[in-house]
Amino acid sequence: MAMFDSNIDYTKFIQFNGGTLRVATFVEIRDALVRRYKEIYGNDIDVSTASADGQYINEIALIINNIVNVFAYAYNQLDPSVATGKYLDILCSYNNVQRINQSASQAELYIYNSAPARSPDLQPEFLLFSDRSGQTWKWINGKRTDGTLLTSFPPQTATLIQDVQCEYLGAIQAQGSQFVDTDGNFTDNIEENDWNRECPGWIYQLVDASPLKVWQYQNAIVGNEEETDEALRSRRYQLLGNQSVSVLEGLHGSLLNISGIQDVFIINNPRGENMSLSDPVNDTTEVLAHSIYIALRYKDGVTMDKSMLGKLIYNKLTPGIGTTPFGYNSSYNPENPSTGSESYVIQRTSQISYTVYWKKCQPYKPQIVIIMTCNSNYDYPATLNSHIATTDVEKNIVKNLQAHINEISIDSYMQATQLLNVVQQSDRQKDGVSTFFVKSGIIGDTAATQQNHPANLRYFSYDDSDYKFAYSRSSESMTYNDICTITIGEDNE
Repeated sequence: MAMFDSNIDYTKFIQFNGGTLRVATFVEIRDALVRRYKEIYGNDIDVSTASADGQYINEIALIINNIVNVFAYAYNQLDPSVATGKYLDILCSYNNVQRINQSASQAELYIYNSAPARSPDLQPEFLLFSDRSGQTWKWINGKRTDGTLLTSFPPQTATLIQDVQCEYLGAIQAQGSQFVDTDGNFTDNIEENDWNRECPGWIYQLVDASPLKVWQYQNAIVGNEEETDEALRSRRYQLLGNQSVSVLEGLHGSLLNISGIQDVFIINNPRGENMSLSDPVNDTTEVLAHSIYIALRYKDGVTMDKSMLGKLIYNKLTPGIGTTPFGYNSSYNPENPSTGSESYVIQRTSQISYTVYWKKCQPYKPQIVIIMTCNSNYDYPATLNSHIATTDVEKNIVKNLQAHINEISIDSYMQATQLLNVVQQSDRQKDGVSTFFVKSGIIGDTAATQQNHPANLRYFSYDDSDYKFAYSRSSESMTYNDICTITIGEDNE
């Protein structure tokens, strides 16, 4: 895999080109600074990393690289299809779409006061319960307008309380149990319950010593996890599709409304001749005249019903608009369709039929190589040869890259600058000092796509085992500027 040698002038570290923003990489910035230094001080100046001038140039290049990456990151946050976090929240708010926040799981519990019959009623302001994983659940006793507590627990009596909330937000499950009589048999009758037994349900005891005993009879209502960027983006598209006034917008939104569909691309060719596609949607298909081309990314592990998809597309289209099969071009053979070419036949009458075509996008793994330099405070793994992630910093890099790459749209680019920014942000600094600096990155083996690699109606899909880390020693002990090479995927281009 050869590096793409791009000699960028020091005045062009940030460039706008055709509506996209192109920023220079660390290597390009450093090379431009080195050339400029040599123009000023002469070619005999020592700019190696062993010299003071070379280290100074490295630091300046890193500072500039961080600045231009901030520009690139901010620019990308203006596009709802790639925006993340709070930026995506703001863009979605313009369409009155709000992110679904985390919520707590809720349970109903029976509380039995085992105190002697003539004991006073217990009226706690709150109760804390523990489940079998150590999570804490809390119930707060309501108050009347005069300040007195609503719920009391008479002795030798079972009382149902509601709104018992887990103190940890998210999808916390808690399975309940039937009552158990004195013979150990399950029963639905609370009057037969043996309160001397420990509840076999998930929430089974109070945190503090008390004559009160707890029994979880029903499963808890599971709370929500915070909505992911991908889910929020999809919900926004669905809303726009439902509110749309055009056929294509309505079809786009209706397809995204299907739970098994993760991403949708539709292009219309209203012209009287076939239309070729270009990056980042060039999959060699020519869109037929007066026709549309549909590409769908299914969610992992989901098998879609072709009849349901075919009928939905057919019913949404204006009569006279056709659909183009995946791979249609001068060498297209309908008897030997390309992998991922899907279709469904609509039988209008006994003699008239209509075939609906769409593409099922396939996974794609171009090789990615990222180079970073390790500082003296970097946590090195036990082995320096090529290996999957083992240390916390390596695992954090893999986790963040996976989250970023898996959300790249099928009609977008994988951008090297964004990958480098993700890796650099994965650094868990020690005492405010960076443990590594990202140096360069390339995608694939084609010079034209090493920095902006088109998806071309495929989806990037890597497993944790695809990430390999290798370290090169500059001396017997690891020192400043030692190299870590992260290789993702196989060199299959």
